Amino acid sequence: MGIILLETTAGGKKILKLSGELTIEVSPQLKNAFLEAFESGHGLEVDMSEAEAFDLACVQVFCAAHRHFADNDQTLTIAGIVPEGVRSSLSDTAIDPSTCDSSCTSQCLWAKGGGHD
Repeated sequence: MGIILLETTAGGKKILKLSGELTIEVSPQLKNAFLEAFESGHGLEVDMSEAEAFDLACVQVFCAAHRHFADNDQTLTIAGIVPEGVRSSLSDTAIDPSTCDSSCTSQCLWAKGGGHD
């Protein structure tokens, strides 16, 4: 099961640390962490270096959060690269930034700094 931990830096910025397998069972917790970070107004950095996999439910929550942050001029970034297990999960669910119809496609987290070429 996945672990979701939301931390706050001394400057007020939120850091979301994800580890393990992030599946539908933890998707409500993931959504709540995104909402709490959004409400802070300081943007969000996601550290998924310890994440092993994402299922489609968590990918959808992640993409919806990114769109919400972008539409409201807040940043949501990934620290480092997306781990191989998560990239494999994205591939398995046929997630491809080029097929997204979001207004923030040019800022896609999976494409920018996320280990996609």
